[in-house]
Amino acid sequence: IPGMADMPEFILLSTIVPVYNGEKYLDNLVESIASQQFPYMELILVDDGSSDHTLKICKKMASRYLWIRVIHTKNMGVSHARNTGLEVARGQWIHFMDADDEIDPGMYTEFVRNVARGHQDIVICGCHRVMDGKKTACGPNRTEILDREGMKKLFDHMEMNTRYWLLDYIWNKWYRRDIIEKNKLRFCETMNLGEDFLFNAGYFRYVSELSLISDCFYQYLIHESGLVSKFQEKPWEGREKLYHAQIELYQSLGILFDNQNWIQQQAGQIAFGDIRTINSPRCCYNRKQKKEFVEKMLNSPQYEKILNYLKIKGKSSVVFRIYYYLFLKHHIGCITCMIGMEKFICSHKHK
Repeated sequence: IPGMADMPEFILLSTIVPVYNGEKYLDNLVESIASQQFPYMELILVDDGSSDHTLKICKKMASRYLWIRVIHTKNMGVSHARNTGLEVARGQWIHFMDADDEIDPGMYTEFVRNVARGHQDIVICGCHRVMDGKKTACGPNRTEILDREGMKKLFDHMEMNTRYWLLDYIWNKWYRRDIIEKNKLRFCETMNLGEDFLFNAGYFRYVSELSLISDCFYQYLIHESGLVSKFQEKPWEGREKLYHAQIELYQSLGILFDNQNWIQQQAGQIAFGDIRTINSPRCCYNRKQKKEFVEKMLNSPQYEKILNYLKIKGKSSVVFRIYYYLFLKHHIGCITCMIGMEKFICSHKHK
């Protein structure tokens, strides 16, 4: 592996980046990491069987920067690539990145400053969701260190905006590798929906103290292709795993009793969102296929959660009361039509 002989014996941080056909983004990614001027790290680029010039560029970067390691695998998905990186990582801390994202100068310095303050098991910063040049901040409201009791308050009746940066995202965090290895935490390679959430829910069960940084150091770049990637053909196959992982996390925190109904409502909201993605540009289903998709969701364990969510929302919304009635009566054709009408109405509003 190029440059390995010149790497420092002590590695504080291993940054793991799965790359698939990322030739357009690699320069910006590596330069944003190089700008940290952080000597005690390694960058592990895992080429996930790319068909473009990704591997060639990775090797070129490794010859330029001695702290870069390159691993090539067959195309087996992002979770397998991350797990491959974990198998060879040597740092005390682990940071995951997506190949098309960037980090701001000073991120690693600030993270190290927070690590030095105590015995944190995880460090979390804010991020910017960047789309068409517009930045939207997402992250902690303040910089602070939380013990187990503070964590309980953070997770208690957690809003969706908090859920994003706390449980859904992995790239705005530093994880302790000894916790990952001791508890045999890995990414689920059979899932293509919510695998980051599943990893985080498992990890937080072993966290005694966490550090929050309000600064948005991570730049999460949403490309045109990313906007249409939300449609999942079989969301019912993974949602129950995520639901039970959250239940187990809250049980470990001792706050499940007060949050179980709320967790179910939130799961229903997300599952209802899954159904509405039949209007996603990525969804190429015809009307019959859309009806079959809706029917499968209604016959999955997600149905009761969706129904509960719609019932609560229906108390203050006529639209959701209609949805609740249609779901209650299993009017699959009407549900499909109504979702289609939402797209039509929204398109005319923009006009």
